[in-house]
Amino acid sequence: MFTFSEADIAHWLSVFIWPFVRVLALFTAAPVFSHRAFPRRARIGLAFMVALIVAPLLPPVNPQALFSPAGLLLLLQQLLIGFGIGFSVRITFAAIEAAGDLVGFQMGLGFATFVDPQHNQQAPIIGSFLGILASLVFFALDGHLIMISSLIDSFTSAPIAVDGVRQFHPQTLVTLGATIFSLGLHIALPMVGAIMISNIALGLLSRAAPQLNIFAIGFPVTLMIGFWSLWMSLPFLGGVIEAAFHRNLLEFMR
Repeated sequence: MFTFSEADIAHWLSVFIWPFVRVLALFTAAPVFSHRAFPRRARIGLAFMVALIVAPLLPPVNPQALFSPAGLLLLLQQLLIGFGIGFSVRITFAAIEAAGDLVGFQMGLGFATFVDPQHNQQAPIIGSFLGILASLVFFALDGHLIMISSLIDSFTSAPIAVDGVRQFHPQTLVTLGATIFSLGLHIALPMVGAIMISNIALGLLSRAAPQLNIFAIGFPVTLMIGFWSLWMSLPFLGGVIEAAFHRNLLEFMR
């Protein structure tokens, strides 16, 4: 008769449950997959399938009871690593949306907002447009595969063990948070520069011809320059977004 003990069940669960928690934490924090339009059941099923494929390829894991101190520590570690990888990718999306918000305000579209169904709040239209563009570029560059590949590599750099995350520091996430401002400014700078030059030209025009209604002329000119600079910048955004994805993932996994 085929029999198995409680230790065998704990071992079988430990082989699968810890990778599953890390993968599910990644999909919960990562952009696109964490969107409200992405069903929770599909997210859990996708995490289950990835963990089912990855678990047999991992090094042996010392069995730990789920409700023991060591098991709870392992659970927190897997959540931390999964959320950290997803957060490092989300940083890029936040920087792109911040760049769009900055450009929109400079264009005079600070009032042009619509309801963001994900956060149930008003969102600037240029930032939302660049956020959607970033999602399309993310899949066009196989960003989801790069993210899953980084997750699989994390089992080597951060194995499933009590001391598996000793090389990670909270300062790493703080450093990645600063990327929102630096990368956002890097993306928005060409467009903001073009708008600033147009504003300087309009200021000189108002001094040369005070009788002109500069407010009636300046708003459409600023809009036209802003959309033109945005259109000219679109072909270069793909390379910037791809480099940011790789850099943030490597920064977190370093």
